[in-house]
Amino acid sequence: MARFGLRSGLLALAGGLGATAVMAAAAAAHGPLASDLAATASHFQLFHALALALAALAPLPAWGHKAAACLFPIGTVCFAGGLYSLAWLEVSWGLIVPLGGALLILAWLAFAAAGLLSRFS
Repeated sequence: MARFGLRSGLLALAGGLGATAVMAAAAAAHGPLASDLAATASHFQLFHALALALAALAPLPAWGHKAAACLFPIGTVCFAGGLYSLAWLEVSWGLIVPLGGALLILAWLAFAAAGLLSRFS
């Protein structure tokens, strides 16, 4: 039985986020759940699932992987989840969407810093 490390866990999480983003995009485009706001959420979710996978595969220092492991998924769930809630349930979670956006910005900055400080050339 294979042991799951941080990278394989991040890739699995990225796959789950990507799959649910595609399902949400389909729901946002068709039928009673059609919504531009949900479509925006699904696009952000899919882009950040790919970013998480890229961060998992990139030759980054361990702290870079850990930052990606925390910030990309939590930011994505807060940002996209808050938009889904608003679009489909008409429930606002207050500052959860801007908090998610701020976490995603921090994730990208951490990714950039880890890339600059890595030994990859």
